[in-house]
Amino acid sequence: MDKGTVEATRPMRLADLKELALVEGPCLTMTVPIRPAENTSRQDYMRLKSGAHAAEPMLAEYGLNPKQIREFLDPLSQIDGDSWSIDFGSLVVLRAPQVFRCFRVREQLQDSSIVADRFQVLPFLRVLQDQEKRFYVLALSQKHVRLLRCTNHSSDEVSLGPNVPISVEQWLNTRSPTTSPDRAAQRSSESGATAGTFNSTHDRDNMDPHIGNFFHRIDEAVSEVLRGETSPLVLAGVEYETSMYRDINSYPHLASGHVQGSPESLKGGELHKRALEVAHRAFAEPMNKALQQYEKLGGTDRVASKPAAIVKAASEGRVASLFIAEGARDADNEEDLLNTAALQTVAHGGDVWVTDPQTVPGRGTVAALLRF
Repeated sequence: MDKGTVEATRPMRLADLKELALVEGPCLTMTVPIRPAENTSRQDYMRLKSGAHAAEPMLAEYGLNPKQIREFLDPLSQIDGDSWSIDFGSLVVLRAPQVFRCFRVREQLQDSSIVADRFQVLPFLRVLQDQEKRFYVLALSQKHVRLLRCTNHSSDEVSLGPNVPISVEQWLNTRSPTTSPDRAAQRSSESGATAGTFNSTHDRDNMDPHIGNFFHRIDEAVSEVLRGETSPLVLAGVEYETSMYRDINSYPHLASGHVQGSPESLKGGELHKRALEVAHRAFAEPMNKALQQYEKLGGTDRVASKPAAIVKAASEGRVASLFIAEGARDADNEEDLLNTAALQTVAHGGDVWVTDPQTVPGRGTVAALLRF
């Protein structure tokens, strides 16, 4: 397998867009929808081949001769359709004289082949952003605490460590005899109650200090596992336990909402579904703060809404936040100003928010909050 094929199979990351923004044309951007069924690889591959064929006259317009066009498009023949036909979503192909990348996204995009001075990232930018979003769920229970690493479409349990108790009963059985808060506190089994449960207000009051210490230990483990993370942490549990843990928590990115109810009672993906709703609100907070800042600075030279002016500011590294209406394109469409603005904003470390038209300031196609 040669270098081109290796690069083609490497997953696409948002960080890669910074490098792609510097690529000089001709740049071919192809999107090929993948049918969500088996035995369709031949059809998918024919659409890929058809897209490459459609690019030939566009490459000729850029001055490439027939031999150069064949060499330009040859890496596309290395893509093995059998390896992606049974999945769903779309295949994205990016090709330039020094670049060959192809990768899958989970959304069905339209068949498209575009040759331009720059790669056309707007059709897949939002879905690429969504694919990189992840969050964590801490399912609180006196019987079994779990930490889950989640995306929009998946959920996997993460170990808290080999020596971390995951239930109050384990905590009571493994803690030091001198553990605070009450050195002389009797085990719940000695008082006739089952460890980790309570049957009355008095039982709960007796258990609260132990649950608090147990949650302190869980918080230490979670903070160690998530060290350096910035992803939201969503709590799931009954109100009394999530409230107690929130007071103890030391992880700086704890989501403001939580999933109400015992995690054990949420079956069939319900826990992930409810946690995702909380996580989406957390994901939206940075954009909402940028929108508030835009509104605050409205009417000053720190905001812009004309595509040409935004592209200039983005190329100079002055765009802090760019808001683009999903599905929008600039009016003349000759230089694809919105696409260029997005690439340059990413290249200079700014944020690009592809959102619904009603959210874009001024209800236009694009708006930008400038650094200076």
